[in-house]
Amino acid sequence: MPRRRPQHDSNHPIGEGAIEREFGVPIPGKVVAKESWTQTALKKLPESGPLDIDKLFARQAPLVVDIGCGNGRYSLGSAWTRRECDHLAADILPVVIRYATRRGNQRGLTNLRFCVVDGERLVTELLPGGRVKELHCYHPQPNPRPDRKSTRLNSSHIPLSRMPSSA
Repeated sequence: MPRRRPQHDSNHPIGEGAIEREFGVPIPGKVVAKESWTQTALKKLPESGPLDIDKLFARQAPLVVDIGCGNGRYSLGSAWTRRECDHLAADILPVVIRYATRRGNQRGLTNLRFCVVDGERLVTELLPGGRVKELHCYHPQPNPRPDRKSTRLNSSHIPLSRMPSSA
């Protein structure tokens, strides 16, 4: 029986117009021409105070936040299909943010930024009050081990007065 050629995996560059797949599942959006690539990495966070979202995206738009974004699949798809919204996606693991930013860059998404930060700091310090339209948290580090309880994202640690609210 002849061997099937494997579909593209995310460890190798792909060409313009290609649909990237990871474990056989398509990553949202298509790769654009290299001259249209963007920079989606937010490399420097403020030492104190909230992010200036309007300056970060150079416009005023509804803000969608993804805490624990992993490889960025949700944020990529949302930013690709909802260009009228700005998207801020965060994860505590630099390696997954590297994959996510590469994918965002290759798709030319100017309405998407990725950053390496823990969810509690993002919510309590970096998000400006009244600016968040949607807050998504699909992977809250559900570590079942009692000795690792402190690694879980737990909203009870975040005072309600510090939670971002939508006006």
